[in-house]
Amino acid sequence: MIPPFFRKLWFKIAVPTAILTFVCIETTVSFLLNQSLLLTQSEIQKKLSSIASAATLHISAKDHYDALASDTSISRPAYQRIHTELLNLKNVIGFKEHFYTLLPNKGDTTWFGIMSHPTSFSGHIHIFRDSTVRKVFESALHEKITTSTAIYNDDNGTWISAFAPILDSTGKAVAVLEADLTYKEYLSTEEKLKMESNIARSAGAVVSGLLGMILGVLIAKPISTVSNAVSTIADNDFQGNVKVPLLLKHLPDETSSLITNFNQMAAKLGTTLADLRQANIRLESLDNAKSVFLKFIAHELRTPLNGLNSLSFIPKLQVLEPDTAEILADGIQSAERLKEFAFSAEQYIQALNHTPHTEIPESTNFCEMMQYIIGDSMQKAETMKITCTYKQSDNELLTCVPYDVVEKIIAPLLENALKFNTVNGSISIEVMKMNSLICCMIEDSGVGFPQSYSDRIFEPYFVANIQQHSQGSGVSLATAKVLAEHYHGTIRANSLGEGQGSVFIVSLPLATS
Repeated sequence: MIPPFFRKLWFKIAVPTAILTFVCIETTVSFLLNQSLLLTQSEIQKKLSSIASAATLHISAKDHYDALASDTSISRPAYQRIHTELLNLKNVIGFKEHFYTLLPNKGDTTWFGIMSHPTSFSGHIHIFRDSTVRKVFESALHEKITTSTAIYNDDNGTWISAFAPILDSTGKAVAVLEADLTYKEYLSTEEKLKMESNIARSAGAVVSGLLGMILGVLIAKPISTVSNAVSTIADNDFQGNVKVPLLLKHLPDETSSLITNFNQMAAKLGTTLADLRQANIRLESLDNAKSVFLKFIAHELRTPLNGLNSLSFIPKLQVLEPDTAEILADGIQSAERLKEFAFSAEQYIQALNHTPHTEIPESTNFCEMMQYIIGDSMQKAETMKITCTYKQSDNELLTCVPYDVVEKIIAPLLENALKFNTVNGSISIEVMKMNSLICCMIEDSGVGFPQSYSDRIFEPYFVANIQQHSQGSGVSLATAKVLAEHYHGTIRANSLGEGQGSVFIVSLPLATS
């Protein structure tokens, strides 16, 4: 009986992968890097300490004292002698950084003494920002031994330093000499270590590849078989029937359970799909019946209204009493209103059931279509004393939306801009390209609407102001929005409020080349 713990798929994959990867890559790389860096640091510390000690042998404590004396006649020659000695030593041993002497400190503060630097800053304050560096400096100063630091950071970079005391004839430390190396210098073998680590990683990659092949044969192949069976579901093949490999029959794990569950799921999905197909057929039948019914209602509403139109001839045939004439006029107006409602409803239903043209011989120029569509609106605007301007950013913007659909989208927006405008008002029409879209912006100075109505204004039969309900059916904007969405377009509306005009933005996709 195999213990349950060893039957886990993650155990079969994780244990050998973790061991081989860790042993071949992490252990090798970490060991090489850590040991090499520690060894390099130790060697650099010894080398720096030797250089600092050797440098102090070239500095006389008396000269150092005289070099910093207030008497210029004494200090200048002494300073120059020490400066020359340090500079010569630096050049002889090929030391890249400069030597500095530091005076006895007070807390975290000390002062620069003499340096090999061409520009002297003797007497300037030096602050130990790293407490470990200050302790190493004080050990050299008080214990009179040469010491070195570990790697540390300051304002000028990353360093490793050595400090050696400068002793007078009585054995008193008058100053401490500092020798520094930058992080880059001390890690000069870094490229070599990287190459060695890359070799280790390559070896680990080879081992990992071999392990992956073994795991693929023993474990991953059944999963691949299940994956291929799953992909056939997209082709409506729910046969399933994936066989459990012989190895998994004797050493079962999650993969064998996955295969069994998949075969059961495939069988259930096949049954469910058959039921869904039958339900879809019933839904399509109901949807067609709904569309036919709505079209029938819209058509039948107009049929009796044709007879009511004859009422408009009665005032012409005989003189009626004022009350009777008024009642008759209201009836005629209501009949016209109802007729317009039926026609608009039929248009909206047609828009809902509109099937987009998927195959169009060639793309058409949206800008040319706009020239034709806005022609009548320009004339109406001139008659109504409304200023109407048109601007386009390009002369050619190709779209696959048919002309009749573009007209049914744009024309209602222009009609609303005229209908709800004011005398001496204005309408601005602008067509531009924005990324992969054609944008048509129609802005008017009309009555506007509350900002909260920006989305509701496209609902069928919604009227922002009940006072204006008699001016339209409330369906034209809804019809335009439905048609635009059929072709992956959008219509947005915005207004700052009543009496402050409105902006409608139509976005339609550009034709793809």
